[in-house]
Amino acid sequence: MKEQKAKKVSGFIFMAIGLLSIIFSIIFFKKDIDLRWFNGSGVLKETYGGDAYTGIQNAVADTANNIRALSLDIEEFGLEVLKMMNSFFGYILLVVGLLIFAIGVRELLKNKKETCINGVQSIMQPQEKAENNYKNIMEE
Repeated sequence: MKEQKAKKVSGFIFMAIGLLSIIFSIIFFKKDIDLRWFNGSGVLKETYGGDAYTGIQNAVADTANNIRALSLDIEEFGLEVLKMMNSFFGYILLVVGLLIFAIGVRELLKNKKETCINGVQSIMQPQEKAENNYKNIMEE
């Protein structure tokens, strides 16, 4: 009897864990990923009276603009990678949740089937004893 209750409880626990996993997978699918952490701006090229200052300013401006463009490319790539990881973990949670939920349902159905079989056996045992007694009486 305790074993049947333990199987029933474990079935419900598996179903609850499966449902939580499915809910988390839905959250993963609905979650928006936004990487707007870089709000930098470019640097303008300017001219000064001396050639050295103008050359240094333009070199710094080119470097800053190149770094900004590179960081935006990295940001875009990182966003795509995060979206793929988000989908991957969402699918993993969905599949695992469905499997765990199915295991819980199977445990409950298996427990119900065993309970029905044991109930039928306990009902049939007195009848079988009566038939055996009847056969013994008839043989004598």
